[in-house]
Order: sequence, then C-alpha cells, then structure tokens
Amino acid sequence: DLWGRLLPRNTGNRAMPQPQSEPVAILLINEIAEEIKLTTLSFRGFFPNCRVEAVYSLEEALQWANRTSWHLILLDDRLLAQRAASIFPELKQLAPSATIVLQTERSDSTTAVNALQAGADFLLYKKSPAFLTELMLYTKNALETQALRRAFELTQARHDRLIDTLADVFYELDAAGQFRYLSPLIAPLLGYTQDELIGAPYSTIVSPDHLDRVRHCFNDRRTGPRASHRIEVTLLRKSTANEPAPTHMRAEISAKGLYDAQRRYLGTVGLLRDISELRRQEETIHHLEQKLLESDRLLALARRVSTL
Repeated sequence: DLWGRLLPRNTGNRAMPQPQSEPVAILLINEIAEEIKLTTLSFRGFFPNCRVEAVYSLEEALQWANRTSWHLILLDDRLLAQRAASIFPELKQLAPSATIVLQTERSDSTTAVNALQAGADFLLYKKSPAFLTELMLYTKNALETQALRRAFELTQARHDRLIDTLADVFYELDAAGQFRYLSPLIAPLLGYTQDELIGAPYSTIVSPDHLDRVRHCFNDRRTGPRASHRIEVTLLRKSTANEPAPTHMRAEISAKGLYDAQRRYLGTVGLLRDISELRRQEETIHHLEQKLLESDRLLALARRVSTL
C-alpha cells in the first residue's frame, strides 16, 4: 500500500553512526520538549559534531530557516494548525537545500498523500517503535542524495564551461538520430537556435546529396580508433529572408557512440568544426600557386625566346 512504500520497514537493528564530510545542520520545529530532547540526542549520536537547533512555532521556523544552510528540517504536524496556509513553500524558498521531513501521529494514506502534495519531502509515523532509527536512516539517505545532487551540479557546471571554451559545436544525438543537445555555437555556424534543433533529426542540417555519406558518421555507433574523425561534410544553413535559398557550408565531423554500463546504445556525441574559411584559403593558395607556376613557365619561355 501507499503507506508501506512511504515508510521503511523496521529492520530491528540500531543504525550505526556514519562519518560526515561536513557538519550536519538540522532544524527541529516542535513544541514538545521531550521529543526535541530525544531527537537531538539521536542526531548527535548518529552524526558527530552535528548542529541541532530547535524552535517551537512556525513563525520562529520562518525566522530561522534562512540563518544557515540546513541539511534537514524536521517538522511536527501538530504545528500545522497554527496557520491556514501551507508552510512548506515558504520553508523551501528560505531553505532550498534542506530536506523537509514531517513527523505525524497519523498513519493513514490520506495524511501521507496530503503531506507530500503540500510539499514535504518525507513523512514519518512518530509512534513507530523504530521512529528514531527510521529518522536517522532517512536523514542519512537525504544527505547522500544532496551530496550526489551537488556533485552532479558541479559536473554540469564544469561541462558547460568546457563547452563554452570549445571553438567547435558540440552535439548529442539520441538512439533515433535526433538532437538532444547542441552547444550555443550552432547559431553563428548554421543560423539555428538550440531550441529549433532539439528533437529534430540530424538530417535537418545535412545537404540531401551528402546524407548517405554522413549516415554512419554523424550518428556513429563506433568507439575508439574506429570512430569517425574529421570527416568532411556539407551542411545546410538556415534559410532567412535575405537568403531564402539554403546555403551550404563545409564542416568536419568527429563523433563516437555513447553506451551505458550494459553496453546499450544511447546515442552519439560529436563535434562539428567549420572549415569553410579554411577551404577558401586553401583554394586561394592553390590558385596563387597555379598563377605562380604559370608565371614561371612564361618567364622560362621568354628567356628561351631572348636567347634565340
């Protein structure tokens, strides 16, 4: 049932303290001094050097919510009757990084659903014999989840900074060959915004007469040395009012397949490099070399004529 999924089963074993990389900050919102005392002792025994603060009303809770970066806020549902409006949105706004746990004396599914819909992250039945153990385990799980979220956000920020430093366009396709991501440089390169191409097939930006050539490199499934590397293709720029007919540009593709831990194909990641200016320079150099050769030939001919 719903309540059984919301609450962990009693394991019968007392949870052992776990080392923490940073002091845990916990805010207790409760008007019962004995419950505050037992909960505080449990937290300090489970999380050494943790900071536990207690307030006795919802108004005090709102005053304390933004005083520090709380990891957990434990709210007793008896206090919810102190105000008509739900307090959860305000708590989340003031303490966005905190996990909010509601402790209640009611164990019916309606209470659980209403609490979660109101904004609580977890709900615990405080009359359970294993309430304190369950609370410690929930807190430990919440801290691990927060650490994973921070690590993901840091990785995402590094990824975004790396993408911003690239001179090439980074793209990712799903298994069906549709764009999942493109770096912002796609706009100056082809005239499309990121939103215009997300969800569109890669063939949208490929010249039709080159589609067969790029079919196995744009969405390459290979990895390692066999993956596509600097394959030259012709891409289509977006039509505009000034240029209603599609214009072509030369680019190089480097791509490889993306797989999960079970080796299931997820899509393709790759880089697009604009080489149109490079090719124009090469053509100009080639043209100048030909003119120079012609000039040398004419000069040699003139010398022969002069000698004669």
